[in-house]
Amino acid sequence: MTMTIVVEFEKGGRFTGELFEKEAPGNSKMIWDALPFEGQACHVIWSGHGVMVKTPFKPAEENPLTVIQQGMIGFLPHIPGLPGPQEAELTFAMGYLRPRNPYTGDCPLHVVGRINGTFEELRAVSRRIQRQGMEKILIKRAT
Repeated sequence: MTMTIVVEFEKGGRFTGELFEKEAPGNSKMIWDALPFEGQACHVIWSGHGVMVKTPFKPAEENPLTVIQQGMIGFLPHIPGLPGPQEAELTFAMGYLRPRNPYTGDCPLHVVGRINGTFEELRAVSRRIQRQGMEKILIKRAT
């Protein structure tokens, strides 16, 4: 079964995609079982062109990559030693993306899927969120 998803942004931008059942089976199933999921997308300015949404998920360290291609979806790893609870950040690469966090620098992205869209379409959403601020994002199963 292909896990096909739809990602919709409140102010425009609708993309289809898929979760990677083979490369990230645990994280793919965790997301699939929780759909539909809604949250607030914000820009990941320190990592490049992308947006992220905080989630209640507890992702496994599956399919870690450091070369991130446009359209990839993944979780940033938790930061060891950071006090307090951490929310898992589901990140969408909307162009060039080099995952980083302010405490340890470069880090892998645990890639769980990919959304489809042209460079221009993905970049337009990324730029809008960077300039105008957070907006609602909805992730659901394709029907």
